[in-house]
Amino acid sequence: TNSAQTQQAIASGIQESIQCGVTALCDISVGGASYAQLRQAPIRSLVCTEILGLNPERLEPIWGECIKWLESHPGDSKTAVGISPHAPY
Repeated sequence: TNSAQTQQAIASGIQESIQCGVTALCDISVGGASYAQLRQAPIRSLVCTEILGLNPERLEPIWGECIKWLESHPGDSKTAVGISPHAPY
């Protein structure tokens, strides 16, 4: 989700990472919640939207949603975007 609490946690994590000398971050989340903040941050990043539920009956609509997300969230010279499958352990 993009709740205020989630966005504050993202901002805190980015700031703490920068303060500790991190030069690149990768974030995987449903819907790429960190995308806007990482695009604005002075750090290189990879933001991936996570694919959940690779049930064969739902695969086509889920894949379509991922493609739409990629098309509406362009990468640039310091922020790349991608798709990450959910990995149940």
